[in-house]
Amino acid sequence: ATIGVCVFCAAASVAALFYLWGIFMQNLSTAEMTKYLKNIVDLECLVYRQNEIINSSENAIYLRKIVKRDVPKPKEPRKVPDIGEEPQYVEKGKYSFTKALWIGTAVCPVGSLLLMILYKRITIFSIIIGLLFLVGAFFCLGDFQLYKEHNKRKEKEMKEFEEKKKEFEKKKAKNERLKNTYPKRMEQYKADMKVYNAELLKAKKEYTNEKQVAEHNYSLAVNTISDMKKTQNDLEITLKSLYNFDIIFPKYRNMIAICTIYEYFASGRCSELTGPNGAYNLYESELRQNMIIDNLNTIISQLESIKNNQFILYNEMIKTNSLMKDLSYDIKKVVQSTQRIESINSVIAQQNAVIAKNTEAIKYIALING
Repeated sequence: ATIGVCVFCAAASVAALFYLWGIFMQNLSTAEMTKYLKNIVDLECLVYRQNEIINSSENAIYLRKIVKRDVPKPKEPRKVPDIGEEPQYVEKGKYSFTKALWIGTAVCPVGSLLLMILYKRITIFSIIIGLLFLVGAFFCLGDFQLYKEHNKRKEKEMKEFEEKKKEFEKKKAKNERLKNTYPKRMEQYKADMKVYNAELLKAKKEYTNEKQVAEHNYSLAVNTISDMKKTQNDLEITLKSLYNFDIIFPKYRNMIAICTIYEYFASGRCSELTGPNGAYNLYESELRQNMIIDNLNTIISQLESIKNNQFILYNEMIKTNSLMKDLSYDIKKVVQSTQRIESINSVIAQQNAVIAKNTEAIKYIALING
């Protein structure tokens, strides 16, 4: 029974505290409400800004590819080639007068003798002798044609031989030059190889160093973004704690709505959230009249159109775009750099400011909680 009474008393105390807390928060003065909204606006905008910077930076970073410097290797001196033996002329086909000589020897004396004996008589023998003369003449003419063809072929062979001989002489002269300069060229080659080996070692060291720098800078960028994500997570936790006071209706717990509602309070257009003249009612009225925009993508594409009626949101978007561009560019420069970078000062400064703002909000929450 005693335990039951204690539990009941504890529950009643908690309920009473929540009730009193609700009455206190509902009776916030305009100045207190404005300050409360300002803290939420700051955190909402910081969460959005942090997210945009992180996304932009993640798209900008990459591991820089390192290409090893090419070192051309010296060519080894050309050795004296073997050009073979000097070409000799060899006649492919020889012409012989044997056939013509035998026919001439056999036909001409006999024909001459018989013609003298049978000078004035035409007999079968004279006819045969005449035919023999014709045959001899035929063979002689045939051999003469072969002799002409033989001479043409021989001229062609001689011409080809002369060309081969000239080519051989050129090669021979070139070989002599190579032979005379080879020792000097070999000496130069050895010297060039020493330089080549030294440059090769240097290029290898350069490649190793540049690769280490690229990997280090890439890791720095990745770690920086990781730290930014941790800071963003802290912001979201603090923002959730501010919303947990349950002062803002859930429908309006977003950057666009809260910036617009805060502007109503900061400009003196509203002094309360609810009621006919409250900020919620004014927000919905202007939204129906298309005086304000509640879609983030539309705002991004038509940023200038919200400058008059959503001025605070407009300024925060401009600031976000500027920081996103600058910081993502600075992070991209780190991964592109050939020098080892130890820190990204612009990002550190911006993140310190974000952490400071988050700390202020935490102190504000602690102050409210008493």
